[in-house]
Amino acid sequence: MDLIGPYEIFSWGRHGPDSNPELRTPAFENFITSGEPNIIAHSKLSINIDLTLEEAYEKLAEFDILLIPGGGSQNVLPTRAEPISLIKTFKDGGVRTLMSVCTGSLFLAESGVLAGKSATTHPLYTEKLKTILEPQGGKVYHEERFVANPIDEEKGLRIVTGGGISAGMDAALFVIGEVLGKEKMEKAAWTVQYNRREGVVL
Repeated sequence: MDLIGPYEIFSWGRHGPDSNPELRTPAFENFITSGEPNIIAHSKLSINIDLTLEEAYEKLAEFDILLIPGGGSQNVLPTRAEPISLIKTFKDGGVRTLMSVCTGSLFLAESGVLAGKSATTHPLYTEKLKTILEPQGGKVYHEERFVANPIDEEKGLRIVTGGGISAGMDAALFVIGEVLGKEKMEKAAWTVQYNRREGVVL
């Protein structure tokens, strides 16, 4: 759900008048990438990818939002494996949004992009995030739906970290609101029948 929740939310972000569904067009085009041909979720759900990691690197300049879901931190953090390098490459690409859900914020912290910034994660991993982020001058919020940092005036990057699992949907709705406006964000939430909750906006 770290991935599928926000994925579905973004798919309902639309341009055009809400009064005429025929004139409403998708505002976001979603792609899934991984080092493996498919992703096996905690529930054993198998998710096919759209791009290999090599293809994702080639197209990275075309993407405005990079979503890093949680999972696998026990393997990624000790070896600094992907998506650490992907995060570092994406952050230098100009005006864009870097978003994480659940333990995805651990990957952001490990990559250094959260240095001096604020973040949240699943409550079970708050202390782990603190051990990585606080030595970098960052601040960790406990049990928040999401934490949105101010836009970096120099790089144009905005970092939004979501709390555990379903909190990624609130983070995704916040991003839709920033890109398309409050009305479109509320329409997306209504369409999927989700009661949006607020996070920390810095």
